[in-house]
Amino acid sequence: MSRNGASASALNSARTAATKQPRSVRITITTSPRVEDYLRALVPLGLYGSSVAEVAERIICEGLRGDLKKRKTALLEERL
Repeated sequence: MSRNGASASALNSARTAATKQPRSVRITITTSPRVEDYLRALVPLGLYGSSVAEVAERIICEGLRGDLKKRKTALLEERL
């Protein structure tokens, strides 16, 4: 393969990797007005995202990761 062919292939691979995004799905969550207010109050801080949806998604993910980590640790301790 020529140098140009190799370069074009590498460039195409880089473009493909850069455009791939994680698979995502849309779900609907019903919550109280108080929780919505809390999520809206976090948006301007920019700690969890730039929209209510991003803030909710990141908080849910962090909570799930923490819970799964605790459960995994508990399961490992039971086996010891």
